[in-house]
Amino acid sequence: MNDLVKALGQLFMIGFPGADLDTETQELIHRYGIGNFILFRRNVADPLQLARLCLDLKNACRDRGLPLPLISIDQEGGPVARLKPPFTQFSGAAGIAKAADPAAEARRFADITARELNLVGCNMNFAPVMDLDVPRTDRVMEGRTFGSDPELVGRLGGIVIEGLQKEGILATAKHFPGIGGVKLDPHQDLPVMDTPLSELEKRELVPFQRAIAARVAAIMTAHVIYPSVDPDLPATLSRNFLTDILRHKMGFDGLVISDDLEMGAIERHFSLEESAALSLMAGVDIILICHEKEKIVRAFETVRTFVEKDKEGRMRLEESLQRVLAVKERCSITRNEFNEAAIKEYFKR
Repeated sequence: MNDLVKALGQLFMIGFPGADLDTETQELIHRYGIGNFILFRRNVADPLQLARLCLDLKNACRDRGLPLPLISIDQEGGPVARLKPPFTQFSGAAGIAKAADPAAEARRFADITARELNLVGCNMNFAPVMDLDVPRTDRVMEGRTFGSDPELVGRLGGIVIEGLQKEGILATAKHFPGIGGVKLDPHQDLPVMDTPLSELEKRELVPFQRAIAARVAAIMTAHVIYPSVDPDLPATLSRNFLTDILRHKMGFDGLVISDDLEMGAIERHFSLEESAALSLMAGVDIILICHEKEKIVRAFETVRTFVEKDKEGRMRLEESLQRVLAVKERCSITRNEFNEAAIKEYFKR
């Protein structure tokens, strides 16, 4: 495995099919240096199995001379919670906002979730949701947001970010620049929102600015077109959004992670090869592909060919690689190692 492959592998995060480290995923690590993983319900049987799986992923990367991987999961609580009982169940962002003391409930969610993720070896949570709820619409994000008030969303999201990260779990604010008002689910097709940039700056971008102030480790992109900013490309593929606004104007220096490139919003309108290259050049640091090995390989080979031939592409690779390695170092992700006795003791409740 040459240095270019090792570097590129750090810029991908992939899903895989089952509760064990399968041979195809091992091949992706060994041949392509894939260095980050996302877990779904299909990967989880129980806490001890999950901890062993995370350890296997780490050992597979170690054996290949790679940095320890980011191992992420969507554990928002409420409608989106990959970890079921005996993991602690929460009502999600909407429930937190409705609690008698929302700030205290946000802290409780962050503290307990971080403790449990650390126990099983995950080091990144794709939370909190920083989208705004938009009443009187067919809400794709219903139940997943803290509400419609940008300041409240920013404050509660900031508490979750700080709580997760003080315990070594990387937080991810999503979905930039906001999908709370979309009527078309990006899992199915590509939404278009006519909100002008001036309005986005007053509302949708406010919680993300608060997340940046809280030093959030990562921000996940939205597969949504806002024609006022970019008439042709969704935010995930848009340099206008990810570099000009998020990096330069808002001052974010952490990881930018794409939402899944296999979602209908992308696949129905762009080839995988096109979206992989466009996302990198737009400013994405980690390309997320959640399901099919063949698509992971195609995207990887496309980006490899592109950066080999394009000077600006190689510069983008180096920028993103440094961000990925810095985030891994910052959160000391080596500390949440496998402890069978502690797992059994905690989850016997």
